Amino acid sequence: MDGFVKFIDYFVRECMVPVDRLEGKLEYLIETLEKMTNVPVDINSLVDTLPAANVLATLQPPEISSARDTDPTPDVEVIDADLDVIPVLCKKYQKAAKPCPGYILPVPDGCSPRSFYPFLLHDKQNIPWDYSVVNGKMILHARACEKSSPAVEDSKPCHSCNVLKGNMIIHGILERMKTGVHRNARCAYHGFSSYSELLDAKNVQIDYLRLRGLNQA
Repeated sequence: MDGFVKFIDYFVRECMVPVDRLEGKLEYLIETLEKMTNVPVDINSLVDTLPAANVLATLQPPEISSARDTDPTPDVEVIDADLDVIPVLCKKYQKAAKPCPGYILPVPDGCSPRSFYPFLLHDKQNIPWDYSVVNGKMILHARACEKSSPAVEDSKPCHSCNVLKGNMIIHGILERMKTGVHRNARCAYHGFSSYSELLDAKNVQIDYLRLRGLNQA
């Protein structure tokens, strides 16, 4: 009986099964116990006097009357129950875990992640995250992302994605977005915007040299 009480308590507390759905089934079970033990059990008084969440945890097995001891071979019906399927069915009632939203890169104001992020850096170095741009926001997912959010109500990044905010490579990327990339820096550290500025400056220089050559001719 103790094992049965723990079994029902698991459904009520962990699987969030309403007690009122189990009340009718428990009444039928109590009626069967009364027929087997000849001891009346008032299930209604327990339901009326105790909180719904504690009814199942406080049920105690009925006392065995002396009449049963006099009958060595009572007429008992044995019911086989396949308890292995219970955990599988219980999964249907568990709340689905929310997917990890990733770490949103805090791009400085006035900067577009598509224009200022150094995408080529992923081909030159072993960067421990992947990227995506959704609705103008750059979202980073760690390679070791846990794929699910640790928070049930609010969607928060997992531990692996959350620690990206302390990564020194990301700090360097954000700093270059604010102050600009040095013109002599390697190509992998440039975004499309800085590349465009370098090309424009180079074209101006070429045009100047051409014009000076024509004037000297």
